[in-house]
Amino acid sequence: MNIQKLSKVIANFNQQIGDRVELAFFQNCNKGTLEAHYTFRDTAKYTLSSQITLGAPNYYYKSLLNFLGQHSNISGAQLAEKIMDFERLDMYHTLTVTNNHYVVDLAHKINTLIDSILLANVSAIQLNRLTTYSYMGDKLVDVIEFFNTLTQQSGADQRLYDELVEFLTKSVIHKVKRGGELLSPAARAKYQNLSGLGQFLPATQRQLKQYQDLAIFSDTRLSALFAAILPT
Repeated sequence: MNIQKLSKVIANFNQQIGDRVELAFFQNCNKGTLEAHYTFRDTAKYTLSSQITLGAPNYYYKSLLNFLGQHSNISGAQLAEKIMDFERLDMYHTLTVTNNHYVVDLAHKINTLIDSILLANVSAIQLNRLTTYSYMGDKLVDVIEFFNTLTQQSGADQRLYDELVEFLTKSVIHKVKRGGELLSPAARAKYQNLSGLGQFLPATQRQLKQYQDLAIFSDTRLSALFAAILPT
């Protein structure tokens, strides 16, 4: 079952029970992305994920279930925080929980900045300056680094970038748990500034087509942006 089908199943269930699903947890590597979190915006009040690799087999279960036995009425945000607290440090690099009440408004914020970038000097954009990471043959980039680089290189409106970052870090992202020890010391240093959310970075416009059915691409102007800065 792909991510779109899964999100529809859970969203339908959530609607049937009066929007009482508190937390959706991607216990999968590299699901801390705009694409995944935006797709899951209607499935629960909060979504938890890892921006990059997760370890296995995970160790939070016993402590979490013991805690829930005494605190059954906690919110999705509190549940996510307890998973973060109870997980062993060698099972993750960072863990991110988003507030889906704000994720639904993310497309508008992104589009406003993208329009400014497209009106600026897009020919000056050099994507090879980005720090990327890979998963299953795809390249990804931290979402804040991506938009910061494009804003600076193109000369787009800095104020719109600042507004997007404030919305992401103070509203969309409820909490990022850092300090994980899954990666090597060198990799930890390389990825120490991750914001908690990444995004797909296609090498060509053709490569982007495999994901263009995701809602983030139909609701934002990301496809237009990539069309302007990527080779065919």
